Amino acid sequence: MKKNSRTITTPSQIFVGAFPLGCIAVDLYALTHQFGGCFFTNPDGKAPPRIKVSIEYDRWDSVVEVLLHEALELAMSLKSLRYERSGVAGDASSYTFLFDHTQFVDLCDCAASFITPAMPRLATIHRDYHAKLSAKKPC
Repeated sequence: MKKNSRTITTPSQIFVGAFPLGCIAVDLYALTHQFGGCFFTNPDGKAPPRIKVSIEYDRWDSVVEVLLHEALELAMSLKSLRYERSGVAGDASSYTFLFDHTQFVDLCDCAASFITPAMPRLATIHRDYHAKLSAKKPC
């Protein structure tokens, strides 16, 4: 993927690429120096949706779990299937999701369309990042 003016790469945030989530392009960033993940539907009023996933985890399956979680939750949010209970704003446990089986199939399809092309590049970044960390550790 070509980088453009919207891409941000810093020591703690690495641009992975833009990948389709259903029919929209979503920017993916690898986070260092923190754990977990997050998404933004409209980061600055102009930029496309964005998902950020930590690569600090030693285990690759932990990174994939966060990637899957964020891709599904962003899809739910974009399809208006994610609801926030009143009075608990900002608390992750305040979100409720409501969808039927047909909508669930569509959500899985959206997440798969994002994760499939994103995983090889993210895996390379994860491997290289941990190789550099290992090389810096004293014997």
